[in-house]
This record gives sequence, structure tokens and C-alpha cells, in this order.
Amino acid sequence: MLHEYILPRLTGLDEKVFLAGYAVLAITFAGYALPRMLQTDYLLAGIAAGCLATSYLIDIVLPFTPQHTLYEDVAKLSGIIFWAAYALSVFREVTNMQRGRLL
Repeated sequence: MLHEYILPRLTGLDEKVFLAGYAVLAITFAGYALPRMLQTDYLLAGIAAGCLATSYLIDIVLPFTPQHTLYEDVAKLSGIIFWAAYALSVFREVTNMQRGRLL
């Protein structure tokens, strides 16, 4: 809702400007984090990125209807769930490595 309603009303800019900004931020983050992520079990992160990219594409390509909004929200929620699962798996790996150092 931030890029659909709030930011365009506050700034007068089109929603597509904010979507392009999201894409730039995602690419910047991926470029920065990718070398480190490749050292982890990155399958969950890849699925999350795919789900979030699908949500992004649905928002850009399909018209704004309740059915398409449902598709977008399901893809977005799936991406968030997979990203959280990835973050928890990395946290578990780091915790296990730290325990090994302490023993």
C-alpha cells in the first residue's frame, strides 16, 4: 500500500517511480549480499526472490482487480515466508558455528 497509495499522494510521483526504486534497491542488495549468500543454503532465498519478483511483475503487468490483487498478495506472502525461513536457517548455521567455537 505504501507504493500504491501513500507515497504517490505524499510526493505527487507515479507509482511506477517507486516500483523502479524497489527494483534498484533489490538489485543493489543482491549485488552486495550475493557472495555471502552463496556460502549458505541459498535455495530458500532463491525461492523467496522468485516469489517476490512474481508479486512485483503481477503488480506491474496485470490490471488492478480483486483477483489479481489476490495473486499478488499470495506471491508476496509466499516470498516473505520463504525469506523468513532462509533467515532462520542462516541464523541456525551461525549459531551452530558459534557453539562449535565455544566448545
